[in-house]
Amino acid sequence: MEGLPSVLLEAMAAGMPVVTTETCGMPDVVENEFNGLLIPPADADAIEGALLRLAGSAELREKLGKAAQETMRRYTWERAALQLEALYRHVLQLESQKA
Repeated sequence: MEGLPSVLLEAMAAGMPVVTTETCGMPDVVENEFNGLLIPPADADAIEGALLRLAGSAELREKLGKAAQETMRRYTWERAALQLEALYRHVLQLESQKA
């Protein structure tokens, strides 16, 4: 079981509409009805319903795919490095206040 699969992120970056479950890190990236479809885990009817919705609506596929691609533009190595650096600085500041 993978927490947040790379294939999900890669599909979103490519502008694909995605269907995934409301588990692990998926809701951290996929916002239901905005940049993908979230369904309950182990719910075959929900998977079927979501896939049929996508298959039946080019407009929905395009809307979700574009939003997914835009979402993934926020995930860059530069941004990740800046966030990690900010976290380290914050921790160091807290530690220096203790001393």
